[in-house]
Amino acid sequence: MQAAGEVVLSDVHLYKTVDTDGVVITRFQFKVSAEDHTKFNDDLKYDQDGDIVVSRSDDNRDVITISHEMSTVLESVGLQVWRGALLMCDYVNANTERFAGKEVLELGCGTGLTSIFVAQFAKIVYATDHGEKILALCQENVDRNVSLISAHMHVVDLNWFERLPDDRVNPNILLACDCIYDNDMTDALFRTIHCFIQRAKTQAVSRKASRGHPFLVTYIPLEKRLNFTTEDMDVTCKEYDHFKICLKELIDNTDKHAKCVVKQVFLDEIPLCFDYDRSEQLELWIVESYVL
Repeated sequence: MQAAGEVVLSDVHLYKTVDTDGVVITRFQFKVSAEDHTKFNDDLKYDQDGDIVVSRSDDNRDVITISHEMSTVLESVGLQVWRGALLMCDYVNANTERFAGKEVLELGCGTGLTSIFVAQFAKIVYATDHGEKILALCQENVDRNVSLISAHMHVVDLNWFERLPDDRVNPNILLACDCIYDNDMTDALFRTIHCFIQRAKTQAVSRKASRGHPFLVTYIPLEKRLNFTTEDMDVTCKEYDHFKICLKELIDNTDKHAKCVVKQVFLDEIPLCFDYDRSEQLELWIVESYVL
């Protein structure tokens, strides 16, 4: 693990431009799926044959423009763009039916890239993080990309070491992109995920939700960061090892009224829609929570 105060740099540098104030602005081009994945919209338009008209550019590409920093101290890594966020966007693009019309909450949204992308398809999106600077940056990026957004979108302060948002925030889907880099933060993240599962389970039981469909789905894309340590005299990733322990504990600590099923989605199952270099260390984990 890197020491506090040490400067870290993301590998995501594509298409960057710098304005007169020294702010880095990246135009992330993405290729929409060839299938007809319709954005969630109450005012859909139809052609004369009754088919939904989807607005797309002539070359079937679009752009998300993100303001971000190129390097930060470890405590402020959310101000950068990381590859796990792009992997999550790729997955959403290939599986839009899983997000269409849903209520989505992103934990540790950072610049807001993933929240903005999923807001093309979801009904409600909560982009959550903690701290005035990062929330202001996320809101700036939301405003910058408003033409892409179909969802009702909210930028919300959420400190994992404190309490959850009020009871009116009840997501069907949680996203946690690039959040595995510090063991204390990972512990706090999983406590927060567990609290959301418990809240959603209580509501699912009260409304007698179907046992065959998950009442909450959590997506965790991450990148294993390997380091050589003199302690182990080997290349290790202790933060990833700790993540796997937390994942197991989340399953083991689910009460008798619910169960969690964990799946890994492999890279060759996720088509590229963004132009970036995929690391072999990128992974996507899914936790599906069911009523028993």
